[in-house]
Amino acid sequence: MQSGDSLWLVIDRDRSPFPTQIKEVFHKSIQRKPIHLLVSSPCFELWLYLHFAEMPPEEISQSKEMEFLIRKKLGSYNKTNLREADYRENVLMAIERSEKSRIGSDGLPVNPGTSVHELVKTILAMKPQADCVI
Repeated sequence: MQSGDSLWLVIDRDRSPFPTQIKEVFHKSIQRKPIHLLVSSPCFELWLYLHFAEMPPEEISQSKEMEFLIRKKLGSYNKTNLREADYRENVLMAIERSEKSRIGSDGLPVNPGTSVHELVKTILAMKPQADCVI
Protein backbone atom coordinates (compact mmCIF):
# COMPACT_ATOMS: atom_id res chain seq x y z
CA MET A 1 0.00 0.00 0.00
CA GLN A 2 1.12 3.51 -0.76
CA SER A 3 0.76 6.56 1.41
CA GLY A 4 -2.84 7.76 1.33
CA ASP A 5 -4.22 4.37 0.32
CA SER A 6 -6.82 2.64 2.46
CA LEU A 7 -8.22 -0.85 2.52
CA TRP A 8 -11.92 -1.48 3.07
CA LEU A 9 -13.37 -4.85 4.02
CA VAL A 10 -17.16 -5.20 3.63
CA ILE A 11 -18.71 -8.25 5.29
CA ASP A 12 -22.25 -9.58 5.47
CA ARG A 13 -23.27 -10.42 9.01
CA ASP A 14 -25.70 -13.15 8.05
CA ARG A 15 -25.01 -15.37 11.02
CA SER A 16 -25.82 -14.67 14.60
CA PRO A 17 -23.82 -14.59 16.73
CA PHE A 18 -21.14 -13.04 14.57
CA PRO A 19 -18.19 -15.40 13.97
CA THR A 20 -15.52 -15.00 16.65
CA GLN A 21 -12.77 -14.69 14.04
CA ILE A 22 -14.35 -11.56 12.55
CA LYS A 23 -14.77 -10.01 15.99
CA GLU A 24 -11.08 -10.67 16.68
CA VAL A 25 -10.06 -9.04 13.40
CA PHE A 26 -12.30 -6.07 14.10
CA HIS A 27 -11.14 -5.49 17.66
CA LYS A 28 -7.42 -6.25 17.28
CA SER A 29 -5.87 -6.17 13.83
CA ILE A 30 -7.97 -3.53 12.17
CA GLN A 31 -7.56 -0.96 14.88
CA ARG A 32 -3.77 -1.04 14.36
CA LYS A 33 -3.74 -0.98 10.55
CA PRO A 34 -5.18 1.26 7.83
CA ILE A 35 -8.04 -1.17 7.27
CA HIS A 36 -11.69 -0.22 7.59
CA LEU A 37 -14.16 -2.96 8.45
CA LEU A 38 -17.74 -2.41 7.32
CA VAL A 39 -20.51 -4.79 8.26
CA SER A 40 -23.94 -5.14 6.77
CA SER A 41 -26.39 -7.14 8.85
CA PRO A 42 -27.91 -9.33 7.60
CA CYS A 43 -26.51 -8.71 4.10
CA PHE A 44 -25.25 -6.15 1.58
CA GLU A 45 -28.74 -6.02 0.05
CA LEU A 46 -29.79 -4.00 3.10
CA TRP A 47 -27.59 -1.14 1.83
CA LEU A 48 -29.27 -1.39 -1.57
CA TYR A 49 -32.74 -1.47 0.00
CA LEU A 50 -32.01 1.75 1.90
CA HIS A 51 -31.95 3.56 -1.44
CA PHE A 52 -35.74 3.08 -1.56
CA ALA A 53 -37.06 2.79 1.98
CA GLU A 54 -36.34 3.28 5.66
CA MET A 55 -34.62 0.60 7.70
CA PRO A 56 -36.87 -2.44 8.18
CA PRO A 57 -38.35 -2.31 11.69
CA GLU A 58 -37.61 -5.93 12.57
CA GLU A 59 -34.68 -8.31 12.31
CA ILE A 60 -34.19 -9.89 8.89
CA SER A 61 -33.30 -13.57 9.20
CA GLN A 62 -32.17 -14.29 5.62
CA SER A 63 -30.72 -12.37 2.70
CA LYS A 64 -33.58 -13.73 0.56
CA GLU A 65 -35.96 -11.59 2.63
CA MET A 66 -33.97 -8.48 1.69
CA GLU A 67 -33.95 -9.53 -1.96
CA PHE A 68 -37.75 -9.90 -1.79
CA LEU A 69 -38.11 -6.39 -0.31
CA ILE A 70 -35.92 -4.92 -3.07
CA ARG A 71 -38.00 -6.72 -5.72
CA LYS A 72 -41.14 -5.19 -4.23
CA LYS A 73 -39.61 -1.72 -4.64
CA LEU A 74 -37.98 -2.20 -8.06
CA GLY A 75 -40.17 -4.84 -9.67
CA SER A 76 -37.09 -7.01 -10.23
CA TYR A 77 -33.68 -7.67 -8.67
CA ASN A 78 -30.68 -9.66 -9.87
CA LYS A 79 -27.69 -9.51 -7.50
CA THR A 80 -25.30 -10.45 -10.32
CA ASN A 81 -26.54 -7.69 -12.64
CA LEU A 82 -27.35 -4.54 -10.69
CA ARG A 83 -28.63 -1.59 -12.67
CA GLU A 84 -26.76 1.54 -11.64
CA ALA A 85 -29.67 3.74 -12.66
CA ASP A 86 -31.85 2.11 -10.00
CA TYR A 87 -29.61 3.41 -7.21
CA ARG A 88 -27.85 6.52 -8.51
CA GLU A 89 -30.44 9.13 -7.52
CA ASN A 90 -30.92 7.92 -3.96
CA VAL A 91 -27.34 7.54 -2.70
CA LEU A 92 -27.58 10.43 -0.24
CA MET A 93 -30.88 9.12 1.11
CA ALA A 94 -29.32 5.66 1.58
CA ILE A 95 -26.43 7.25 3.50
CA GLU A 96 -28.85 9.11 5.76
CA ARG A 97 -30.85 5.96 6.45
CA SER A 98 -27.74 3.84 6.98
CA GLU A 99 -26.36 6.31 9.51
CA LYS A 100 -29.39 5.51 11.70
CA SER A 101 -28.21 1.90 12.14
CA ARG A 102 -28.02 0.76 15.72
CA ILE A 103 -24.55 -0.31 16.85
CA GLY A 104 -24.18 -3.19 19.30
CA SER A 105 -21.85 -3.39 22.29
CA ASP A 106 -19.37 -5.20 20.03
CA GLY A 107 -19.11 -2.09 17.82
CA LEU A 108 -20.91 -3.77 14.91
CA PRO A 109 -24.30 -2.92 13.38
CA VAL A 110 -27.29 -4.70 14.87
CA ASN A 111 -29.64 -6.53 12.46
CA PRO A 112 -30.95 -4.75 10.51
CA GLY A 113 -28.07 -2.33 10.18
CA THR A 114 -25.13 -1.46 7.99
CA SER A 115 -22.01 0.68 8.02
CA VAL A 116 -21.51 0.71 4.23
CA HIS A 117 -22.30 4.44 4.25
CA GLU A 118 -18.81 5.08 5.68
CA LEU A 119 -17.15 3.86 2.48
CA VAL A 120 -19.63 5.67 0.25
CA LYS A 121 -19.10 8.95 2.10
CA THR A 122 -15.34 8.55 1.68
CA ILE A 123 -15.74 7.95 -2.05
CA LEU A 124 -18.09 10.91 -2.43
CA ALA A 125 -15.58 13.16 -0.68
CA MET A 126 -12.99 12.20 -3.31
CA LYS A 127 -15.17 12.62 -6.41
CA PRO A 128 -17.29 15.41 -7.80
CA GLN A 129 -20.92 14.72 -6.85
CA ALA A 130 -22.10 14.51 -10.47
CA ASP A 131 -19.70 11.64 -11.17
CA CYS A 132 -20.86 9.38 -8.34
CA VAL A 133 -22.22 6.01 -9.43
CA ILE A 134 -22.59 4.25 -6.07
